[in-house]
Amino acid sequence: MTTIVLCANNIQELGGAQKVVHTLAQGFSERGHEVHLVGITSVADPHDYPANYSTHTLMDSIWPMRTSTNAQTREQLRSSAVAKFENLLTSLESGVIISAQLWALEIALDAQARFQQRRWPVIGQYHGSFAAAAAGRDIRRAQKLSPACEYFAVLSDEDRDAFALAGVTNAIVMSNPLTISIKDIERAKSISRGTSVDFVGRFSEEKGPDLLLEAWKLLGDHHGKLIFTGSGPMSDSLKTAASALSGVEFHSAVADPVQVLAGSGVVVIPSRTEGAPLVLAEALALGTPVVVTDASSGVREIVRGNPRAILVERENPAALAAAIRRGLQLQVNTPVTYPPIPNQVIYERWEEVFTSVS
Repeated sequence: MTTIVLCANNIQELGGAQKVVHTLAQGFSERGHEVHLVGITSVADPHDYPANYSTHTLMDSIWPMRTSTNAQTREQLRSSAVAKFENLLTSLESGVIISAQLWALEIALDAQARFQQRRWPVIGQYHGSFAAAAAGRDIRRAQKLSPACEYFAVLSDEDRDAFALAGVTNAIVMSNPLTISIKDIERAKSISRGTSVDFVGRFSEEKGPDLLLEAWKLLGDHHGKLIFTGSGPMSDSLKTAASALSGVEFHSAVADPVQVLAGSGVVVIPSRTEGAPLVLAEALALGTPVVVTDASSGVREIVRGNPRAILVERENPAALAAAIRRGLQLQVNTPVTYPPIPNQVIYERWEEVFTSVS
């Protein structure tokens, strides 16, 4: 048995990173490991994940955006989080730290530096693509943080090679577990496929919901419903833009996406940047056709050879519209074979890593 401290920026939202770390924590716990799931900051609208493992949130209040007047508040919150992380390590026997996100990794490494009793092996992770990292400051953060880690896990072979060329020489590939269960897949067989076009996820620029609206304009009024399920910073602007169009609906985020995804005519993922999107894996596992932009090597690995997936060029509403037409007409009679890597195999790969760093 290994003691695992698994951390993320937060563990309370209904986002992809949160679903991944809770799925990993559940899987590790069921395999007999002692698991502590750690979120750095609290959130405004927390979701209550059922858990048979310990959970911890380090900051008593929500981490604020930087302003000209709140530097002291941010420093106090960060220092408190590092101290609480150190206290958690002090209370536990030796084990391994996995950090699913870069900010959480920074906090974990700072706590590790203060921890005098013994050094815990640390495994960093990056859930975006190398292209997304290289387009911003994340590549510099990964280059700075990765030397303090035993391994730095990424989502695809292509990204591992690209990170290695950029100096992250300890990069390894670790796929995300499927976050819906075999029971969910069986339940989906009793749900009739509808005719709606569905976007399920965060309403933010990198996810491209505005591009889907542009594609919907090109499709015209005779394609039924376009349903956005989720929330995010673009919510108001999307609703304003959609008010001039027919057939567009907005629904709140759901904890259980099976009914929405299995009942969709086609799920559309119009992202500008991605890692390995969970909604893509979930929809394909449930047998639903998916239109997805070619936003990352992780996307390409998931859809490769899958007859239910239509891959289109990024930031091209016309191509998106044409693919949606194809997706709505797609009739696939072959059995569902996704996921290519069962969760148990992923957990076994993690356990091999635990053994190698102990």
